[in-house]
Amino acid sequence: MSQPPQLQHTPTLAHSFSRFELFDTCPKQFFHRHVKKDLKEEESEASLAGTRDHKSFELRLKEGLALPPHLKKHEEKCEIILGSGMEVKAEEELAIDKELKPCDWWHRDVFLRVKADVTLYSETTAGLLDWKAGKRKPKNFQLELGAMTQFLHYPKIKSTKAAFLWLRDDATDQETYTRDKDFERILTKTFEKADRIEEAVKEDVWQAKPGYHCNWCGLKDTCTSSQARR
Repeated sequence: MSQPPQLQHTPTLAHSFSRFELFDTCPKQFFHRHVKKDLKEEESEASLAGTRDHKSFELRLKEGLALPPHLKKHEEKCEIILGSGMEVKAEEELAIDKELKPCDWWHRDVFLRVKADVTLYSETTAGLLDWKAGKRKPKNFQLELGAMTQFLHYPKIKSTKAAFLWLRDDATDQETYTRDKDFERILTKTFEKADRIEEAVKEDVWQAKPGYHCNWCGLKDTCTSSQARR
């Protein structure tokens, strides 16, 4: 029998999909955002619009409020969700601690946070949906983290169907994850990503990784590795 995945470093930071992605993009920017905390994320108009759309869907599912005119074409999706016969939750906070036990979102020992746009539950099956307002670029690790935290929060769940719902393209990318087949695989990937970050913390080495993303980085005017257009 194979050994269960283990962290190589004691966690010192709280993780999330966006934090894992930022570290992969540029460790130096991650350091200034989440360790030194001297760099704030600047929200674009597109990201602000996406936040407003997410709130509209949340209010539609929780309180039955009508979608704004530009989202009316997605009303059928909301009706299908609410008519699924499953328990529906909007903006569910799925946090786990360093022992992989469910915990409060702001628990002092929180290891991983996942905020799911829509979750659905029956006794042994679940669903997880993520509204996407941008270009269609599926990143399945985000769905995998959601599935893994569902398995940890709901021990009876055997499988979950997770999907990105692309609002601009009116398209769906869907995956199915099972506890038996996928849980340890996802956990191993998560631990590997967390360990790379904790290794950087331990060694205090935060290498810049220049690229096209430099154009939107708050460090572009001071970072000697920046490839931002001048």
